[in-house]
Order: sequence, then C-alpha cells, then structure tokens
Amino acid sequence: MKEERKRILEMVESGVLSAAEALTLLEELEKEQQSRQKKEEELLNELIVIEQNEKKEDREDRQFKQAKSKLIDFMNSVLKKIKDFDFDFQLGQSVDVSHVFHHADAYLTEMEFDIANGKIEIIPWDQQDVRLECQGKVYRTENYDEGRTTFLKNTIFSIENGKLRFSTQLKLMKVDTRVYVPPAEYERISVRIFNGPFSMKDVAVGKVKVKTANGKIELNKVAGDEFELETANGHILLHDCQAEKIEAETINGKIEFDGDFSNVDLHSFNGNMKGRLHGDDVKVVSMKGVTGNLELELNRSLKLDGELKTYLGKLGVDIEGKEVLEEKDDVVHKQMRFVKKGHSVTPAYLFMETKTGSITVKEREMTK
Repeated sequence: MKEERKRILEMVESGVLSAAEALTLLEELEKEQQSRQKKEEELLNELIVIEQNEKKEDREDRQFKQAKSKLIDFMNSVLKKIKDFDFDFQLGQSVDVSHVFHHADAYLTEMEFDIANGKIEIIPWDQQDVRLECQGKVYRTENYDEGRTTFLKNTIFSIENGKLRFSTQLKLMKVDTRVYVPPAEYERISVRIFNGPFSMKDVAVGKVKVKTANGKIELNKVAGDEFELETANGHILLHDCQAEKIEAETINGKIEFDGDFSNVDLHSFNGNMKGRLHGDDVKVVSMKGVTGNLELELNRSLKLDGELKTYLGKLGVDIEGKEVLEEKDDVVHKQMRFVKKGHSVTPAYLFMETKTGSITVKEREMTK
C-alpha cells in the first residue's frame, strides 16, 4: 500500500492528478487498509485455539475475553513478522520426531485437520488403507523420548463413522504430514492451519474448506462441488480443477486458477489474480483486488455481460464481437460495461474491480 500512496503523490507533483482527486484515492486506499486489518483479525480469531486449563464453569467471561484479546494481539505481531519474512520460532533446542499413523481397510467419507504449525499434503494411493506420515519437530527439549512423548500426547488421530480427524494444536511443535487416502469420492474435507501450507492432488470431493493464517493453498486436479479457500499470507493456486463454485481470498498473495468453474468469487488485497476458464457453463465471475492486476481468459463461445472498474490502472478487453455499452476513461476512474453474443443460453456475468491495478479480459486460445 505504501507504493500506491507514493505513486499517487508523484502523480500530483507531475500534474496528472489534482489534490482533490488524490485525496479521494487516498481515502479509498485507507478504507481498504482498514478492511484488510479487520479481515486479518477475523481470520486469526477463528484459527487461534484458546486452551483453557481451568475448568471452573463460573469463571468470569470478562477474564476470558481479556486473555483472548491479548493472544490475538500476540498472534497479530507474529503474523506481521511472517509478512516481513523474518518469522522464526526462536524457541531454543528441539528434537526431530517421525511417526506413522496407519488405519487398515478404512471406510472414509470425510476428513478434518486442525494444525498449529506444519504442512498438510493429501495424496490418493491405490490401497484401501489410510496412512499419515508425520515428520515433527518438538521445541524446548533436547531429549528424544521426551519429545516423542510430547508429540504423541498432543496429537489426535482417529477414524470414526467414516470421518478422519487429525489435530496437532501444541504451539511448541511443528508437524509436516503426508496423508495417503484411498481413491474415492469424499463428501467433505476441512482444514485449519495457523502456520503452514496445504496441498491436495487427484481428489474428488463434495466440499473443500481450507483456512490458514500463513501458507500457500494449492489444489491440483481436484474435482468437487464447492471450494472455500482463505489465507492471510500466501498464494492460492488451482491447476486443472473443476467445481460448481469457488470462493478464494488472500490478504497478501496472488490467486491463479485454471479449470472448469461455474461460479467464481475471488478477493486479494495485495496480489495479482489470473485465471483461465475452460468450460461453457460459466455463470458468474467476480474478481476484486486492491493493488494487483486482474487477468481472465474465457472460451469464445460464451455469451458475456461484463463490468470492469479501476482507478489508476488500464482496461483491456480483447474479445471479438463485443459491444461496449458504457465506457469511462478519466485519469482516476476507468470503467467499462460490455456485452457479447455467444452460444450459451444465458450470459456469463463478469465483475472485475481493482483500485490501482489493470484489468485484462481475453478469449482463450483453443488448442487442437
């Protein structure tokens, strides 16, 4: 955001912007900054687990709120370090611990992961067993037996009634886990990680919900009904995926998607967004950014109804046969509304908006 403010002031100095126009833009950026900070706090609030050692039911709610507020302030400072790329556990000595959780001939329809520190990878294999390969690091201990005991005591693995549950909530422990599961169509996969990335490939699932405060989210050849993806600090990448609906949001990071989606809703406060839609059943595409560029490729056969907005960037629509209904090209406000005839029964509605970036919409190159 600092670079955008500097850019606006330079445009005032060079006479491109008036003081009033610059003030309007700076106010818009300030609103986005406040929205970004609020979103960070909401995500941290959701991912932080408050461990209450006291079990007295009559403990005052005020004490709990004070403790929670202090913890959120602490986690906000941690997240700031993460974004400044100088995050380090700095927790002293540690021991490495490896462990395998194995469940033979598993019946599985749902998976749930709740991780404090570490990455999760979901990989299908050609067996009916479920296997979790964990590579852990337990801090503030030099004794292997003590570290292993701490790991096992603070790790939960279970499969009951078709639901896999895996949890490592101790903050003084980092666990990277590869999850091997049978090839099947799963109903739901839910992932919560405070510090670490998530990846999954070659999986069919009804609903995917992933939230991480710090880490990349990557899906490769995943087919499902609904994807809900959110990270405060990291990229969101979807390669050759398919879903009826996708919602993705990152505060600091880019979003890239490639696949067949009907309803797309994307947000990035600080990062570019780029996508390629392969299918002909596109209903709604909404891409909203603040400082990044937006780029979208679509099939030529689609009927389109598009609306594009930016303050300081440029608008580019390379669509054959488009009809521009409305266009505004002021220095601090650019807007275009266009339609295009196509073979689809109803038009795909496009809404793309960024404050300081540029927007490009073009037809996808068809490969033979």
